[in-house]
Amino acid sequence: MKYMIGVDIGTTSTKSVLYDENGQFIMKHNIGYDLHTPNVDVSEENPDEIFDAVLMTVKYIVRESGIAKEDIKFISLSAQMHSLIAMNEDNQRLTENITWADNRANDYADLIEKSYGGFELYQRTGTPIHPMSPLSKIFWMRHEEPKIFKQTAMFADLKTYVLFQLYERFVIDYSLGSATGMMNLEQLDWDNKALELLGIERNQLPQLVPTTHVLTGMK
Repeated sequence: MKYMIGVDIGTTSTKSVLYDENGQFIMKHNIGYDLHTPNVDVSEENPDEIFDAVLMTVKYIVRESGIAKEDIKFISLSAQMHSLIAMNEDNQRLTENITWADNRANDYADLIEKSYGGFELYQRTGTPIHPMSPLSKIFWMRHEEPKIFKQTAMFADLKTYVLFQLYERFVIDYSLGSATGMMNLEQLDWDNKALELLGIERNQLPQLVPTTHVLTGMK
């Protein structure tokens, strides 16, 4: 018998679920974590704590179910959308995970909407101009956190961060990419005008891959 593990990396907890190859549920495990909200605009969390939750929930269900590790066919991950983590050229993070609920980019979302062709961006990317989107978050960071912005070599989302810890590759699937406000839906590539607006290069964003993309060679 072969087995599959699904991992849901949520805003307040991570849950891993074990199924057999016939799709029958076997067991699950959940680990919660804190959301840092010192005021109404800030909503952050520690991505390393979340990565630990991913490892520990998977480890728990493998251990407690008694299945052999070699019988696990794959692990599939889903994650919260609209997250942002800035990382430097040494692949060290410069920020916490800025969640979808963070509202600091509100004024800059309005500015993009009114003065920088927000509707045309929306038509190409399919993501409304909103403070939760990484597009608005990076635009805010460029203006309000210029030191961090200039040091950033990679703008990652939470799932990209977790996958980098496991595989040392920066990838993001189309479903999460389409929620950034920076992906051209027709080209399935980062939108040139979005990059120009933000003042960033293509190599500062993860590689876009299909949702069924398979990574091998886990550390």
